[in-house]
Amino acid sequence: MAAGIGLGISMGWTYIKKALGPTVDGIFAILQGRSQFFENETSSKAQAQVLDTAGVLGKAALLVTPTSYNNGKLNAVLPSGSPFGDFTKAGGGGATRINSSGEVEAMSSTSPRIDYEDASTGVLCEYQTTNYIKYSEAMFSAAGSPWTSSGVGSGDVLMTLPDGSVANVRNNYAYGNPAKLSQTISAVVNKGVGASVWAYNPETTAHDLIIDVIGYTGTASTVSLPPGVWTRVKFVTPATTSSYYTGIEFTFASGKNTRLWGAQLEPSQFLRREGVVTSYIPTTATAVTRLGELLVGPVTTGQINSEEGVFLFEGKMTNSGTNEFINILGTGGISSNSLSMYGNGGGNTSGRMTVGGSNQYFPVGGSASKIVYNKFAIKWDGTTIKTFTNGALVGNVSQNNSFAVGALNQVHLSQGQRFFGKIKMLAVFNEALTDAEVIAITT
Repeated sequence: MAAGIGLGISMGWTYIKKALGPTVDGIFAILQGRSQFFENETSSKAQAQVLDTAGVLGKAALLVTPTSYNNGKLNAVLPSGSPFGDFTKAGGGGATRINSSGEVEAMSSTSPRIDYEDASTGVLCEYQTTNYIKYSEAMFSAAGSPWTSSGVGSGDVLMTLPDGSVANVRNNYAYGNPAKLSQTISAVVNKGVGASVWAYNPETTAHDLIIDVIGYTGTASTVSLPPGVWTRVKFVTPATTSSYYTGIEFTFASGKNTRLWGAQLEPSQFLRREGVVTSYIPTTATAVTRLGELLVGPVTTGQINSEEGVFLFEGKMTNSGTNEFINILGTGGISSNSLSMYGNGGGNTSGRMTVGGSNQYFPVGGSASKIVYNKFAIKWDGTTIKTFTNGALVGNVSQNNSFAVGALNQVHLSQGQRFFGKIKMLAVFNEALTDAEVIAITT
C-alpha cells in the first residue's frame, strides 16, 4: 500500500515537472555534464533566467550562451536532450582570447573562443587577418631585430606578462625627447589599419604613451597609462584611395619607464574601410595570419518551426564595413529559404526573409549601433513581421510570403557574408510569442 502511494507520488511529480518545463539550474547541469569545458556559468544562467522569468524558457527550441564547448563544438544549452543543437567550429587557427582571468590565452583551432576582453563576454568570431609586426613580444632594438629606437635606454625586467607567464620584458627608460620605438612593414595601401599593444607603467603615477601608424597624417593616439597594470592600447586609422601605411611607432613620456608587449598592426578586411583591432596574434620572425572562423548549427528536421516563431540575438558586431549575417536557413541554402538579421555596412542592423528565392528586407535595430551590445528579435507568424530592439517594438510590416512546413532547419553564422563579433545569447522559439513576451526578453 505504502509502495503504491510512493509510486503514485513519484509519477505525479514526474508529470508536474514535465508540465513546469525546464529549469535554469537543470538545463545547465545537463550542459555541464556533457561538456569538456564549462565556464561563465553565473552570467549565462542570468541570461537564461530572463527567458524563464518571462515564462518562455520552455518554448525555446534552441538556446546558445557563452558557456561550454568540446573540441570542435560550441555546445547549446537547449535542447537539453538528443538531438542537441550544438554548433560545429572550424577555422580560427592562430587565435587567442582573453580568458576569465584577464590573460591572453592561445586557443586550439578546434576550440570556440569565449572571450572576456574589456569585461565584454561572448562567443568571439573574427575574420581572417594578419599581424604584420614581427617579433611582437621581443620589442627592442638589437642586431637583426626589425625594431628601431631612439632616445631610449632599455634592460630586461622579470615580471608577469599579459599571457600569465613570468618572463623577461624590456623596460624602456625615455632619456631623450622624443623617445621612440618603431617598426616598418611593407605598405598597407587603400586599407585602414588597427594598431595595438599591451603597455605597463611601473611608475607610481600615470603617464602618457603615444601610439601612431607610420604614414598616417592625422593625429596620433595619446593614452594615459595607469600605474601597475597591463593596459591594451588601441588605435585605428581610416582608409582612402591614397592611404599608405608603413609601420607602427610608439613615443614614450620623457623621463619615465614603460614596458611593451604584444604589438599588432593589422589591415581592414576590405579596401577603403576603417581599421579594426581584433584579438592578439603572436609573431616571431614572420608575419602571422589568423584564419576566419565558422560556426554552423546542425541540420535537424522538425527542430525549427518554419511557419511562425521568434529569432533572438544578443551581442555585438565588428565594424568591418560590410554585412554580417546570422541566419536561420533551410535546404537549398540562404538564397532559397532563410531568415536573417545582419549588421550592415552603415553600422546598423537589418533583416531579410527569403521564401522560395524571393527576398523581403526590413529594419531590425533602428538607430542602435551594431558595434555595441544589443538585444534584437524578429517575430514572424505568416502574416506579419515584427522586430524588437532593447525592449521596444521598432518594426511592424506585412509578411510577403510564408514558409512551407519544414522549410527552415538550421542556424548558420557563416553562410554567405559571415558574422563577426561576439554572441552573448542566441535563441529560436517555435511559436510567435506575444509582443509583451518579446519585449520582456529583449529588455
